Parts: sequence; C-alpha cells; structure tokens
Amino acid sequence: MYFALAGLVVLQLLGMYPLWRVAKATTDRAADAKFAWVPIANVILMCAIARKTAWLTLALLVSTISILVGVGGGILGFPLMFWLWLHIGRRFGRAGLGAVAGLVPIVGVWAFAFSVEPEPAIPGGTTAELTPQP
Repeated sequence: MYFALAGLVVLQLLGMYPLWRVAKATTDRAADAKFAWVPIANVILMCAIARKTAWLTLALLVSTISILVGVGGGILGFPLMFWLWLHIGRRFGRAGLGAVAGLVPIVGVWAFAFSVEPEPAIPGGTTAELTPQP
C-alpha cells in the first residue's frame, strides 16, 4: 500500500514540474506558476494557461474524484486532459506536441515543457503594432 502511495506521489511530482515550467513561459500566468505544485490548483492553472473557463476545471475535478472513488472518471478525464493540452500547445504554436503531451502524459509533458519558449511580452513581439498609423 505504501509503495502504491509513493508511486502516486512520484507521478504527481513528475507532472508538476513541467506544468510549472510551462506556466513560467506565459506572460499572464508566470506569477501563478507556484500553483503547479498544489494538487487541485494545478488543474485550475492548466485551464487558465489554456484560457478555458471554470466549467472545464469543474469537469476535470469531477472526473478526478470519480477516478479516486472508482466510478470510472477516466472516460471523461482523459479526453478533457487531451483537449486541454492541445489548447495549451496551440497557445505556444506547438499543437502537435501538445497533443503528444495529452496522449503520453509523463513523457509528452516533459518534452513539451522543454520545447516551449517564453511568450513575448507584447503580442507579436514588436512594438510596431502598438504605434498609431497616420
């Protein structure tokens, strides 16, 4: 029993660091990256990075609770996580790698986390868009 619990803790930690790294690469959620280390708050952080509503967060939390109870929440949780990682990948221009992160959770998330580059501070990366044109 203790080995199973230790294994779950290790799997959780293996998923937390890449999420922290992805959150640090964003412009709007870098200050919230510390929530990647808190088990329920990391789901909320993922939805915020993907720019999705709180309804998705609620659906993911319900599926997680149903997995723990043994009702079979993986049927709902796995497609939602895949969809969420796909949208996180689109945010960074790496939808394909986001899909890999959703399909192969630990390995894909680590590959995605080390492939993203920080977002530019200004959308588009230049100030030319912000200057008024005559």
